[in-house]
Amino acid sequence: MSDGELIRTLKGHSYPVLSVAITPDGRYIVSGSDDHTIKVWRMSDGELIRTLKGHSYPVLFVAITPDGRYIVSGSWDNTIKVWRMSDGELLATLVATPDGDWAVRTPNGLWDANESGSEKLVGVNRPGTLEVYRPGDPECDALHHPGLLAYIWEHGSVPNRAAPEYIAQQNVATSQPIYQAVRNDTIPPKLSILYPEVDVTGGRSIAVVQSVSAVTTGLRIVGMATDESGIAAVLVNGYEVTGERIDGGIKFTLEYNDLKPGLYRFDIVAADNAGNKADTTLTVEVKSPELPNIWAVVVGISDYKVSSIRLKYADDDARLFYNLLTSKHIGVPESHIRLLLNSDATRKNVLDAIRDILVKKAKRNDVVIIYLSLHGITSGSLLYFAPYETDPNSVEGTGITNIEIQNMIAQSAASKVILIIDACHASYFDSGLFAYWNKPKSLMKKDINRLIEEMKNAKDGVIVLSSTSDISYSFEDSKWGGGHGVFTWYLVKGLKGAADRDKDGFVRVGELFDYVREMVVKETNGAQTPDLDGEGVDENMPLSIVNQP
Repeated sequence: MSDGELIRTLKGHSYPVLSVAITPDGRYIVSGSDDHTIKVWRMSDGELIRTLKGHSYPVLFVAITPDGRYIVSGSWDNTIKVWRMSDGELLATLVATPDGDWAVRTPNGLWDANESGSEKLVGVNRPGTLEVYRPGDPECDALHHPGLLAYIWEHGSVPNRAAPEYIAQQNVATSQPIYQAVRNDTIPPKLSILYPEVDVTGGRSIAVVQSVSAVTTGLRIVGMATDESGIAAVLVNGYEVTGERIDGGIKFTLEYNDLKPGLYRFDIVAADNAGNKADTTLTVEVKSPELPNIWAVVVGISDYKVSSIRLKYADDDARLFYNLLTSKHIGVPESHIRLLLNSDATRKNVLDAIRDILVKKAKRNDVVIIYLSLHGITSGSLLYFAPYETDPNSVEGTGITNIEIQNMIAQSAASKVILIIDACHASYFDSGLFAYWNKPKSLMKKDINRLIEEMKNAKDGVIVLSSTSDISYSFEDSKWGGGHGVFTWYLVKGLKGAADRDKDGFVRVGELFDYVREMVVKETNGAQTPDLDGEGVDENMPLSIVNQP
């Protein structure tokens, strides 16, 4: 406790642990789980001492009495159970209603209740749906034991009074009801899983393994419960879910994000207004993410044909990013990448490369990355990316417009297009060369970033990650890796693993952007702030693998 060091991990439950308690003497740990069980562990060495079974649904809480003699557990089956700590024997099951009626019963069928509860209450699976003994039956009256709970509390045992055969046959000892108080509807509701698709093999329970890739935004479950008497509630793993009210029922949608690879169980129960229930269990397998099929165009220009507009490290940034793409972290084949540097990055070559990758080669579900580190120039309502032969006096005739790239993105079958653009270099603006276009620096920068952001509108699935936002500069210096732009330097570091904040072995879109923005702002003292924008941005999509062998 003093330093937060992990001492040991206790393993034994098959589903999530929902509650934990420690005995007053500190010798034992008691845990309640979604697997419907309670486990008792020895504190000193973590050994499992015993498993307590009796609840029919997840155990939501466990507690230990101050004297350490009893374990008290509460479950979504709407019962409270009392267990003897020394040997784990079940002593009593308690039920109650919202209006204050209560009852207690023992495994051998003895029972007690408050005055009104004694007339009607034995078990309540959900508040308001009472299940009863038959008041006045000789067998029922014979089992009534006033002060039952006080006796158990004092003696630590159940009175020695066996249940008659009639009661035993009704499964009283296993907390099953004799019959419903509401008799006009005995048909359980219809519970359907609409998505993902499942195979119903009959019976009340459905056990299905549905494979889901963690590359997606997460797991989505859509279901519907209907009944002629109406649906009172739908619960998933013991928690009531809200949904859309439809004729005679509820349609519900569940979203689960950031699931680790493994098996997940969802116990879904629907109860109608007469107290009848239907249940199903959906088991989902979440598979380890696999990187999508990736194509890329990487352009970096420092040595422009017009020497007065040259940059320092744009070509080195492009080489650095290309090396990352082909590394073990992303593993893009060289045949999937077009790298154009300096004099190779002419207008024709850049447009041909982008068209070839976006329109001709990328297929459905593929991802295309376009990395541009060069000059950006605005003229009128257009943004011009400056290829190698750009004439500062005639940018309209030599530049590549944002519209040309957007049109090719719109024609692409790729499901995701990631634009990584560094087109607002501080060295260019501070050199005074912007005077070629006779435009104020602040307005030029703002227009460049505005038009870059608008490129996301080419189609759904376009993500734009730009080196700056609003009117900030993009800085480059020898202090970043011997000569790089600060944006690309931390972009690459992040993809190599520095951005894997949750340590799941993958760098995802959201993690990468948060890391790059944090580091760039820090390194430039707030003078440069990267920006992320896009339609349908999936921040959970993995971009690189960390510690790939």
